[in-house]
Amino acid sequence: EDTRQVRLGLEKTVKARKEAVKLERIAKAKSDFAAHVAALQSEITDVRLAVLVPDFGGAIKGLKTLASVDNAIGVAMANAKIAADQQAADVRAKLVWINESAAAEYRALLPDLQQLIAKPLDDFKLAVMARIDAHRQAEEARLEAERERIRNEEAAKLAAQTESIKPPTA
Repeated sequence: EDTRQVRLGLEKTVKARKEAVKLERIAKAKSDFAAHVAALQSEITDVRLAVLVPDFGGAIKGLKTLASVDNAIGVAMANAKIAADQQAADVRAKLVWINESAAAEYRALLPDLQQLIAKPLDDFKLAVMARIDAHRQAEEARLEAERERIRNEEAAKLAAQTESIKPPTA
């Protein structure tokens, strides 16, 4: 009976230690991934990367050996890093395009850049250019209205001067 209790106690201790080791490895993987994303984010200042943290716990669910746990965490980490790198490259490409194509004066037209940046590149370009074109058209219409107002004022002044020069007819 004592031997059985000792054996059960040891099994529980081993099981608890295995679980603790798994949790430590998950925590380390999450920390390493967060550091990777932080390094990518440090290169991008205008927007925040919206990178999903991989489900390391789900990746190792049901695995018995630590070698299989390490392998599953490694695969999940690699896939997540690849996805994060691709997203960062996509965001950088869009920001480069904005800096080359949309002058700084138009940046105010993009207060929702964080949401726009998630669009596919072609849609992103179309959305940005549509806003710039609409702004330019509105500005041109405003300037044309201003010019028309000035022309009307000048015509009114000229008419008033002409009226004041005319001799009174009796």
